[in-house]
Amino acid sequence: MTEATVHDCSVLPTLLSTQKNIGKIYADGAYSFKQGFDAIAQSGGTPSIPVRSGTTTVRKNPSPGQVLRNELLEEIREAGGRIAWKKTSDHHRRSLVETHMFRLKTILGGTLRGRSFANQKTEAKIMAKILNKMAQLGMPRSEKLDV
Repeated sequence: MTEATVHDCSVLPTLLSTQKNIGKIYADGAYSFKQGFDAIAQSGGTPSIPVRSGTTTVRKNPSPGQVLRNELLEEIREAGGRIAWKKTSDHHRRSLVETHMFRLKTILGGTLRGRSFANQKTEAKIMAKILNKMAQLGMPRSEKLDV
């Protein structure tokens, strides 16, 4: 959660600075920027971020993040384009988070009522706990049948 004046992608390096070997990082195109890819490389992650059409590889002295970006571009080309890549790369997992946020906003409201940022963070945590509890209560239990 960020304040309204802070763009989400600007906090990615800070979020990843304390993480190591985190696996795949799913994000939308807003996170396709040099500092973000460098932060992903530094954390040992693998980006799953659709890059803008017309993006070319960096050939001269690429940073570690640009090497990851070049590999991602090659993966997208080999898949036959961004749409095909999204299907073959598991990028749809990112939409699961978007769906979760849509569900939260639909059930509990799309606005926060706290005036201070600290109160808004607390309110968001409470909303997430409520939604997680509701999901937990509504999950079916599966049991093996002896037939």
